[in-house]
Amino acid sequence: MESAEEHEQGGILIMALIFISVMGLVIGAVVQLAAVDIRNTSGTRTQRNVVYAADAGVQAAINAYRQTSTCLGSPPVVNGTNVVVTCQVATSSGSGGAATNQPPLAVITLPSTGETGVTLASGANTNIGGGIYSNTDIKVPGGASLTVSGPTTARTGCNGAGTYVFDPTATNNCNLGTGSYAAGTDPSYSPAISSASPPVTVPSCPASGPVTMPVGSYTDGTALNNLFSACAGRVFYFPSAPGGAAYYFDFKDGGSHTWTIDNPSTVVVGGTLPAGQTLATIASVSPGSRCDDQANGVQFIFGGDSRIAASAGSVDLCAQHDPTQTKQEIAMYGLSGTYAPPPSPTDLPSVAPATSSGTDYTNPDLGRLEDNQVATATVTSTVAAGKTIGLQGFDVSGIPSGSTINSVKLRVVHQDHPGDPAWAGNLTLSATVAGTGASTTINDKACGSACLTEADSLHADVADISSTFTSLSKLQNLQVSYLGTAKKKGSTATSFTESLDGVALLVNYTPPASSALFERQSGCITVAPYNSPGSCALITTSGAQTNFSVNGTVYAPLAAFDIQLTNVAYRVFGRGIVARSLTANLTSSSTCSGSCSPFRLPPAAPSPGTTAVVFQASVGTNKRLRALVSFPSSGGAPTVQSWSVVNQ
Repeated sequence: MESAEEHEQGGILIMALIFISVMGLVIGAVVQLAAVDIRNTSGTRTQRNVVYAADAGVQAAINAYRQTSTCLGSPPVVNGTNVVVTCQVATSSGSGGAATNQPPLAVITLPSTGETGVTLASGANTNIGGGIYSNTDIKVPGGASLTVSGPTTARTGCNGAGTYVFDPTATNNCNLGTGSYAAGTDPSYSPAISSASPPVTVPSCPASGPVTMPVGSYTDGTALNNLFSACAGRVFYFPSAPGGAAYYFDFKDGGSHTWTIDNPSTVVVGGTLPAGQTLATIASVSPGSRCDDQANGVQFIFGGDSRIAASAGSVDLCAQHDPTQTKQEIAMYGLSGTYAPPPSPTDLPSVAPATSSGTDYTNPDLGRLEDNQVATATVTSTVAAGKTIGLQGFDVSGIPSGSTINSVKLRVVHQDHPGDPAWAGNLTLSATVAGTGASTTINDKACGSACLTEADSLHADVADISSTFTSLSKLQNLQVSYLGTAKKKGSTATSFTESLDGVALLVNYTPPASSALFERQSGCITVAPYNSPGSCALITTSGAQTNFSVNGTVYAPLAAFDIQLTNVAYRVFGRGIVARSLTANLTSSSTCSGSCSPFRLPPAAPSPGTTAVVFQASVGTNKRLRALVSFPSSGGAPTVQSWSVVNQ
């Protein structure tokens, strides 16, 4: 029999084995986690070393330029990393201060009472470089933060439980009330063109490669979305031209009027490509750097309720650059002015024929005008050919050339008297209407909407012949042949007295506009407050795979913007935005601060007697850092105008 001591020793052995097994599993997991952490730490350290090396290389280049006014003679080696630094003189002896052709603030919102001007989403961390203004309030909820360089101004409060970081060197006022504030007024900028260009035909999707979009007006949103669906994942290029190119979006089709961009690999570029880049390589360039903001650019103009919704993919737009600073550099424009209304549908005064022809009718000329004086003919079953009267000379010269023909109808006033009431129904009436390249016949049998009816009294029939006469050219040289024929009633011959009082052409048309017209933003775009029923934003971005960068001013004072972007390391609106309201949910990249604020104004121009130099550091084949530095002619300390980490 087993002793108690032996029993206890067996239990201890089992417990020891369990302990050793559990500890083995724990130690294995810890070792695995440690290995992953070491790899992650190594990768992070490598990335950090690259950024530090680029930073040190630019610092060395700045010191060298300060002493010699030339770039470094040889690439520096920093912590074992080869850094290539280039430099280029941007401006010399500038006027100083901010450019005169840009908004006074980075963000200007102009809502009416009841709508918040600027709203941040919970958790958003947003930097604004160049000041902010709301005509009502600013709202930063708990967990969000708003950091502003430049003045912060609101009329009815900086609200919410979030964090505000104001610029201590600026004048900040969150309760301006009804006081005047010049920087917050609508600058009333004008679009690049004064009227819409002719509508373009959306191209078909090529078998492969990028899609180049034609310059002009886009009125068919469904066709545009079909193209983006068929060519999903391609580069869509909206080219510039000398002096800039304007693209007008005013969708008139039956779709939603929302231009949808939803493929992660789709790249939209508007403007001039950067030096050394082609349409075949531009997708590999970092977002925010895919067009040259110092060259010819584009302006996207929006009218009506047309809008963009981007849930994946990338959009880069650059405005037309103006080195003279006399013209606004606007990349996106929402129409807010008063424009001539489009022409309305118009009725052409009733057109009677000028002449009649034929000998079958007595007094045929009385059959032209509706005046209770009639042309008559006896129609008998013994004359198979029937009786005919011709009517010509319908004058449509009152319709302007280029008009759209909306409807065409023929009015016939007549009486059909049978010799015997029993013969009713044995008469057949028809009117053949012929113009230039178009002809149709209306009758009194199975005629649909183009009918003649029989009655033993003067009555008017109006036959719709719109489907045949669709253009002004088809109405030229119009003539009508009115025919009546009779058939026997059984074996009995029949006869009718046909009376024609008048024939008239009725045309409804829309005259052409004197020029293509703009349409003020309207519909859901202007419904306020944003997010109320029936409202929509001009630009909506969402999703973790979406990039949206506008290097140029955005001006749309009637519209709301809903911008949600993650890991932003580039300028979203790089030359200021003027809108009705702005909802922002932006999370900046850890490498983005200061001059690469998502909402910003360009850095100030150098002061008089200075030279501005752009330094760019590359490690391997990738550009890693860009800096704009001003050097005073007196030889004093340089001033860093902007300093941004890039990955391109």
